[in-house]
Amino acid sequence: YGKKIQLLGHYSPGDDVTWVAGSIDDGRWLGLYSRHGLVSAAVSVNFARGLMLSRDLVQSHVRLSDAIALAPWSPPTS
Repeated sequence: YGKKIQLLGHYSPGDDVTWVAGSIDDGRWLGLYSRHGLVSAAVSVNFARGLMLSRDLVQSHVRLSDAIALAPWSPPTS
C-alpha cells in the first residue's frame, strides 16, 4: 500500500499512544507508546528519521512529557 511502518521498543496492548509528529492526512507520522507515563515504544509511518531520533527516548524510558518537550524529531528553531 506504499507505506513503511516501523516500530521501536516493546509495547503492550494497554499502553497509551500519543501522536507527536506529522498527521494521518499527510501519510507521515510518529507516535509514542507510554506505560505509567514512561515511553515504552515508538511507531512511525513513512517517518524513519523521526523514529531513529526517538531511539534514546525509548531505550532510556523517559517520561512522556519530557520526550515531548525534547522533541528530537522536530527541526531546531532559530
